[in-house]
Amino acid sequence: MYWSSCYISKLTPNFVSTLAKTGWHHQMKALRDAIGKHVTLETSMRVHMPILGFRTYQLEFHMEHLLLRPSSQNEGSVTDESIADLSFLELANADGQIAPHSIYRGHMTLVICGWSNLQWTGYVFSQADKDNLNTEDMDELKGHFLTSEYGFDFNTPPQSIKTWDARRYWLRLVAHRIQYVLREWLYLVRTVEEGVEAWKSQDPCNSGTNKDAVLADYIKRSLDKTLQTMQLLRQLRDTLSATLRAYNRFTKLNGDMCYFSDISDCSSVQNSIVESFEKLTDLLSRLCSLDDSCKRFATHLGRILKLENNRLIIQSNQLDQESNMYHLATHKLNERMHKLNEETCVLNKEMRELNERSTEAACANQAEAIKTSSSTRVNVELLLLTTPFGMVLQYFDSEAQILFFKRSPKTFVLATIVLMLLLRLLALALQHGGTLLRLLYRKPSVTPKRSQPPGQNSNTIELEQTQNV
Repeated sequence: MYWSSCYISKLTPNFVSTLAKTGWHHQMKALRDAIGKHVTLETSMRVHMPILGFRTYQLEFHMEHLLLRPSSQNEGSVTDESIADLSFLELANADGQIAPHSIYRGHMTLVICGWSNLQWTGYVFSQADKDNLNTEDMDELKGHFLTSEYGFDFNTPPQSIKTWDARRYWLRLVAHRIQYVLREWLYLVRTVEEGVEAWKSQDPCNSGTNKDAVLADYIKRSLDKTLQTMQLLRQLRDTLSATLRAYNRFTKLNGDMCYFSDISDCSSVQNSIVESFEKLTDLLSRLCSLDDSCKRFATHLGRILKLENNRLIIQSNQLDQESNMYHLATHKLNERMHKLNEETCVLNKEMRELNERSTEAACANQAEAIKTSSSTRVNVELLLLTTPFGMVLQYFDSEAQILFFKRSPKTFVLATIVLMLLLRLLALALQHGGTLLRLLYRKPSVTPKRSQPPGQNSNTIELEQTQNV
C-alpha cells in the first residue's frame, strides 16, 4: 500500500517548482492540470481514465466559491482581491454595527491520481485569503486536514484497508469541502437577502410607504441601488450555477458518478454530498427569487418614474397653455396698440392737415389784413387831404366872413395847407396821446433807492425806467 498527500494553502511559483521536481512522471499530467485549473479558478468534478498508455486514474475536484467578509474602512470600491463591494447594502457585522463588506473569491482543488485504489497521490490546493484563520489555525489545517476535526479519522489502523481506499478518501474529502462551501454560500445568501429586504422596506419609493410624492432624487437613488443589487445577484447566480452544472454533469446518467457505484459502505457520504448540492440548488432558487423581486421593484420604480414624468409633462403642458394665453393676450394688446397707433397716425395726419389749412387761412387773413391796412391808410391819407380842402372850400363858399383873413386864392391855398397840418398833428396827438399822458403824469416810485452796482450810471437807470414805462 502506498499513498501520499500534500496540502498547500496558497500556491506560489516556488511550490510549483518543488512539486514538479518531487513528483513522479505519471503524476505530472494530473499535477499540471490541477495547478492550471486552480490558478484559473475553474469548477469541475471529474474522473479521468486514460484509454492508452499507463493505466492510471485521476479524481479531480475543483470548486470555486465566494466569501463574504467585512472589509477595511478605507475600502469603498472593488479592489484586486475583492470582486464586489457591498457597502451600498449597509450590512451589519458580528457586533450589529453597520460595516462595509466585500465579496472575495475562494477556490479549492483536490486531485488524487494513482494506478490502484491503494497506490495513489493526493494534492490539495486552497485559496481563501479572507478566511479569517490565524497562524495557529493555518498550521493545524496544514498538518491535519484529514483528521477527525474535519470528519475523518487520521489515526485509523493500517490494517483497515478500506479507510485508505482512494475513491472513499476522495468522496469523504469532497463531502467535507462541499459542506464548507455550503456554509459560506448560506451565509452569503442570507446576509445579502436580509440586506436587500431591509433596504427595500425602508426605501421611500416602496409602495408600502405613506408618502404622497416621491422626489426624483429618491427615485434615481433607488434605481441605482436596484441595478447594483441585480448586478451582484447576477454574479452570485453565475458562480453558483457553474458549481451546480459541474455537479449535474458528474451525477447525470452514465456520468462519472458511476465510477463509485460499487461502493456500498459510503452511502452516508454520498447522501451528504447530494444533500449539500440540493441545498445549494435551493440557494440558487432563493437568489433567483430575490432577483425577480428586484426586477419587480425596478419595474415599480419605472412606473413611478413614468408617473413622475407624466406629471411633469402635464405641468409643462399647463405652463405652456398659460404661456400661450399670455402670448395671445400680449398679441391682442399689441394689435390694439397697433390700431391705436394707426388711429393716432390718422389723427396726426388730420391735425397736420388742419394746421396746414389754419396756416393757409392765417396767411390769407394776414394778406387780407395787409390789403385792408393798405386801403385804410390810403383812405386816411385821402381823408386827410380832402377834408381840409372841403372845409376851406365850404368856408370860401359861405356868404358871411367869419375869420379875419380875406378870401383870396392865396389864402385859400394857405388855409388848406394849414388845415392839413393841423389835422395831421391832431391825428398824431390822438395816436400817441395816451403814452405822452402816462409819461407826464407818472408818479414817482416810493421804493428806496438801491445801491448802484459797480459799472451802472444814471443813463442806464433812465433807460430801464423808460423800458418799464
